[in-house]
Amino acid sequence: MCRSLFNLPGYAVFFLFLSCSSNKIPSGATTKNAVKVMTYNVHHCNPPEKADVIDADAVAAVIKKQHADMVAVQEVDVNTVR
Repeated sequence: MCRSLFNLPGYAVFFLFLSCSSNKIPSGATTKNAVKVMTYNVHHCNPPEKADVIDADAVAAVIKKQHADMVAVQEVDVNTVR
C-alpha cells in the first residue's frame, strides 16, 4: 500500500504529459488504437434516479451503455449482504 502511494506522483505526471499531447483525437472520433476510459461512482449501487433503492443491474447497464474499454469504479462495497 505504501509503495503504491509513492508511485502516485509519477503516474500523475505521466498522465499530465499524455493529456498535453498536440495530437489529440477529436471528440467522437475513433481510431484503431484509441482506448475509451470511464470512471464511475456507483454510490454503493444506488442509482441516482431511484432514491433508497439498491439496484446493481441498473448501475451495470449505465456503465455497459458507454462501451468503455476500461472502467474504474468508486464506492464499491466489500463483504456486505448486497
